[in-house]
This record gives sequence, structure tokens and C-alpha cells, in this order.
Amino acid sequence: MKRTLLVLSVLGSVTCLNAQVKSELKKTEKIAPSTEMSFEQFCLKNAIQIIPSTTKPLNVTGSVPAAGTPNPTYLDFGVQLKENEAQYFTIEGTTNLLKVESLFRLRLMYNSLNK
Repeated sequence: MKRTLLVLSVLGSVTCLNAQVKSELKKTEKIAPSTEMSFEQFCLKNAIQIIPSTTKPLNVTGSVPAAGTPNPTYLDFGVQLKENEAQYFTIEGTTNLLKVESLFRLRLMYNSLNK
């Protein structure tokens, strides 16, 4: 009987520890993306920001139609990334702006994550 109780208590501890490790791994994955992410995947996730319109003058490149997807990428807006120039577009039907990072800045961000 004592042996059975000992085995059950050890199994319970291992199960609890396993759940804690899995929980910590999920937290870590949210903070630091996988280093296996390619630069192209990184650009799809990080090249654009939708920001509120500002009173500060910006060099607005043009306008783009609103994206029909919940997590749009720069491809959904039909925008091409430029090497050394961040771009700003008005989003039709909204008061928001689409900010598109330059390839240079995206490379810097990508390399800083993969050090």
C-alpha cells in the first residue's frame, strides 16, 4: 500500500511539473519567435503597421483599399517593400494609415532577433 501511494505521489509530481514546463514554453514562444523563421516570413508578419492618422506631416505615398483579412500582410495591400524608404498610405474608408517598413529596417530587426 505504501509503495502504491509513493508511486502515485511521484506520478502526480511529474505530471504537475510537465504541465508547468509546457506552460513556460508557451510563454517563451510568445515572447521570442522561432529562430527558424525565414526572412520572408518575418517580413510578412512585421513589415506593416496600421496606425491612427496623425497631425504630424508624413510623406504619404498614396492610398490602398482596406484589406479583407483579419491579419493582413503587405501583400494583401498590394504594396512592394522598398530598400531604404518607409512608406505611408491612407487606407480607404478609414482614418488610419498603413506604415510599411523599409527592407533595410526589416533586416536590422530580423538580425537582432537571430543573434
